[in-house]
Amino acid sequence: MKVASGDLRDGDTLFLMTDALACWFLAEHERGLSPWTELPGSLSGEGRAAFEALIDRLRARKAIRNDDVTLLQLSVEK
Repeated sequence: MKVASGDLRDGDTLFLMTDALACWFLAEHERGLSPWTELPGSLSGEGRAAFEALIDRLRARKAIRNDDVTLLQLSVEK
């Protein structure tokens, strides 16, 4: 386990995700990509449908394991 600390600022976003999604997310970041841009801005309404479609695409191309997927997105607003 790694632990980090720092200050959160207005506009920061934290993503908490289960292992299958986190593995893809970190691998994409290590490849120099920005996987957070593929995540919907909201996980309700149309955002939820977009998230489900993203997971379906990732599973279809074997980019993530066919496992449970949970994403919690926290946005800092002061």
